[in-house]
Amino acid sequence: MTGRVVFDGDVSGDVSGNVSTANMAPGVYVLRLIEGEGVRTQKVVIE
Repeated sequence: MTGRVVFDGDVSGDVSGNVSTANMAPGVYVLRLIEGEGVRTQKVVIE
C-alpha cells in the first residue's frame, strides 16, 4: 500500500452509491466512506 489517493469524489448523485473499479489495478485498497458525522473504513481486494 502506497498511501496514494486513487479516487476522491462525491457519489451522492448515484442512488446506489456505486464506484467503478474498472480502471483500477489489481491489489488491496482501503475504502473510506464519509457520510455526515460517520466514517467507515474497509479493505477492498480487486483481482
